[in-house]
Amino acid sequence: GWSQIRCLGAAFAISSNSGDFSFKRILGILLYLYHSNENYSIKAKKMSRKERIIKLIKNKFPDAEIEIKDDSEKHRGHMGFIEGGETHFRLKVVSDVFADLSRPEAHRLVNSILSDEFDDGLHALSLRLTAKK
Repeated sequence: GWSQIRCLGAAFAISSNSGDFSFKRILGILLYLYHSNENYSIKAKKMSRKERIIKLIKNKFPDAEIEIKDDSEKHRGHMGFIEGGETHFRLKVVSDVFADLSRPEAHRLVNSILSDEFDDGLHALSLRLTAKK
């Protein structure tokens, strides 16, 4: 995500300002950041985007009931489509967390939780967020 890019940029600036610029040093920092992020570790990359979305939502809202559908194939030929899918999803989440939130607040909350997925190729997400009854 953007935080890793900012960290890499800072490391590059520090290294080049101190006269200690080294491609290996920068690459090492980038690899460390990549592998230390639980959403982008090698182990996590083996998970599908659908599985990662479920995991991220469940981590934030343990009571959540989740339905998710990959609609990517319906968007073949459209902007944002990538061969292999996992670019367009419909997500339904039922959780007590949404009880006191307006619709825009709930959408912003879920979009912020999934921001790294958007940075990594998630193009469209249709949300249906409701509180438990």
